[in-house]
Amino acid sequence: MGNKQTKVHRFRTMFGSPSPSIHSGDDDSDYSDFAVGASKANNTFLSVRHLVRLVATEVIIYLVIYYAINLVYRFALSADQQREFERVVEYFDDNIGTFARDITFLLGFYVSLVARRWWDQYKLLPWPDTLAMNLTGKIYILYIHLCS
Repeated sequence: MGNKQTKVHRFRTMFGSPSPSIHSGDDDSDYSDFAVGASKANNTFLSVRHLVRLVATEVIIYLVIYYAINLVYRFALSADQQREFERVVEYFDDNIGTFARDITFLLGFYVSLVARRWWDQYKLLPWPDTLAMNLTGKIYILYIHLCS
């Protein structure tokens, strides 16, 4: 009997107790002691937060440049300089517009290819909650076996 209690005590100190109803209540641990892994919603939130962190620098730089050009155009240029600036903008709009559309179309294919490859790799990753639930079940069975 003493040997069995020693095994159970070693098990509890290593893993905690899987259910408070199984033992006499000498500790208040429950399933929260076990690692159940990150949920899919948490992973999605983390990936969105990571994406925002990656894009935030570029967005801030773009906005700073945009508003700097806007302020220079509105307040620092004379009327003649504004008209010249508008002519330059029209030149780029007329001559680069079709090229930009073609490049955007081709880049769309490239981005979809990269995104599809990334998604295929992402789907191949094992979810930690599946492993944790299997491990929890096996530990629980081991605990029941040691207690009986």
